[in-house]
Amino acid sequence: MPTRKVDYLLIGGGLASGNCARWLREEGADGEVVVIGREPDPPYNRPECSKGYLRGEESREETYFRPNDFWEQQRIELLTRTSVSAVDVQARTATLSSKEEIEFDKALIATGANVRRLNVDGCQLDQIHYLRTLGNADTIRTAAEEAQQVVDILKKEGRVVDVHYYPNEGHGFVKRENQIDSIRRTIAWFDQYLMGKTPAP
Repeated sequence: MPTRKVDYLLIGGGLASGNCARWLREEGADGEVVVIGREPDPPYNRPECSKGYLRGEESREETYFRPNDFWEQQRIELLTRTSVSAVDVQARTATLSSKEEIEFDKALIATGANVRRLNVDGCQLDQIHYLRTLGNADTIRTAAEEAQQVVDILKKEGRVVDVHYYPNEGHGFVKRENQIDSIRRTIAWFDQYLMGKTPAP
C-alpha cells in the first residue's frame, strides 16, 4: 500500500526534473511536487563537473541549478540519496530505495544516462576514474594530489578516440597543479573535439 500520495513525482535529480519543477510552479501548479535523485546534491549544472568545478574555480553551490532556499520557497520537496526501484504505471505508484511506496497523479521519468565504462584488460584496477558527477570531480582532484602520473582516456560514441599521458613533474603543490593542469588541457581538447572544432585524431 502507498504510504503517501503526491500530485507530481519527478524521477531523476538532474536539470530536466529541476526545470520541470520550476515550470510547474511558474505555470500555477499548486499541488505537491517531489523530485527524487540518487545523488546527494540538488539539481546542478553537470557540465561544470568537467569545467569550473573540476578546476577549482567554482564552489559546489555555484554549480547548483537554483539556490538551496529556492526549493523550500517554491514548496518543492527534494529527496536526495534516493532512487526509484520500480514504477507501476497502471497503479500510478513508485517504489523507492527506502522501500517507501508513493502514489502519484502525474510522473516524469528523467533519469538521464549512465557512464559508459571501459571494457579492456585492467579496467577494474584501482585509480581508474570516471567523470559524470560532482562527487567524481572531487575524487579526481583528490587523486591528482598523490598521482605519480595521469593517463586520460577519451571516448566518443563508445570508442576510444585519444589517450593522453602525463608523467610526474614536481612535488607537493607544484605537482598537484601540474596534474590538474593536465586534466584542464585534456578537457579543453575534448570540448573542442565534441564541438567539431578540431579534426579527429
